[in-house]
Amino acid sequence: MYWYIVGIVLTVLTIAGIVCCIASEPCSLINGIGEITASICGMVIIVLWVVVAASSYANTRDTATFTAQKEYIESHESANEIEDAALTTEKIELNAWLYKAQYSKERWGGWSLYPDTVLDLEPIN
Repeated sequence: MYWYIVGIVLTVLTIAGIVCCIASEPCSLINGIGEITASICGMVIIVLWVVVAASSYANTRDTATFTAQKEYIESHESANEIEDAALTTEKIELNAWLYKAQYSKERWGGWSLYPDTVLDLEPIN
C-alpha cells in the first residue's frame, strides 16, 4: 500500500522536474537540476510500478492457489502411500509459503506486497 504513495510522490517530483526544465533558461543550474530530478524519478517510477504490479499480481494469485489447494487437500482421501506422501509434501510447501507470507505481512505491514487477506488464512492440517 505504501508503495503507491511513494509512486505518487515520485510522479510529482518528475512533473516538477519537467516544469523546471520548461520554465528555466537553457544551460542554467535550475534547468540541470530539473533534468536530473525528472530523469532519476522517472526511471525509478517505471521500475517501481513494474515491480509492485507484478508482485501484487503474483501474491494475489498465490493466495488464491493456496486456498484452492487447501480445500482439495483437506477434502481428499489418499488412495495409497505414494499419493499420501505427495499430498504431505504439498502441504509442507503450501504451509511454508503461508508462514513466509504471513511473516512478511506482520513484519512489514503496508510495505509488504502480500494482500491483507493472507493474515486470515489458516495452515493446512
